[in-house]
Amino acid sequence: MPDPVLPDLFCHDLKVIFCGSRPGDISAKRKAYYAHPGNKFWSIIYEIGLLPRLYRSQEYELVRQQGIGLTDLGKDSYGQDKGWKATETDVLRLRSQILKWQPQVLAFTSKTSAQYFLGRKVQYGLQSEKMGNTFIFALPSTSGANRGHWDKVFWFELAQFLKNN
Repeated sequence: MPDPVLPDLFCHDLKVIFCGSRPGDISAKRKAYYAHPGNKFWSIIYEIGLLPRLYRSQEYELVRQQGIGLTDLGKDSYGQDKGWKATETDVLRLRSQILKWQPQVLAFTSKTSAQYFLGRKVQYGLQSEKMGNTFIFALPSTSGANRGHWDKVFWFELAQFLKNN
C-alpha cells in the first residue's frame, strides 16, 4: 500500500476530527489539507470559533493545539470526489483510529465521505450513530466545487454542539 497523501493528525484530547473524502489535486501537490484557494475550510473553522486566528493551509499541523484532528477517508489517492469510489476508502482504518483516540466528534466535511463511512444516505448535521463516545456529524463540503450547496448553518451547529458538550 502506498504512503498516505497527507498524514493523519490525531492525538489525545481532541474535540473534533475533521474527515474529508480525499485530498484534492492542489492539496496533494502542496501537501497541505484544504489547500485550494477556493476552499472555505480554514475560514469557516475560524469563523465558527474553533481557531484563535485564520490559519493558512500550510499551517495545518497547528490545529492539534486547538484540539482539532484532520484526516481523509481515502488516504491513498487524490482528486475530485466526482471520480472517487467507495472501494478507494479505508473505513476500517478510520473506525479503529476513532475508537483509539475517542474524539468528542467525528465531523465529515462532505456528505459523500459520511455516506461511505456510515453505509447509508445522510442528512447534514448530527447523526444518530455514535462510535464509542464519539458523536458523528455530516457537514456541507467546503470545496469551491460545492458552492451551489454551501450552507454554513451546519458548521455553526457543530460549533454550538462542541461548546455545549
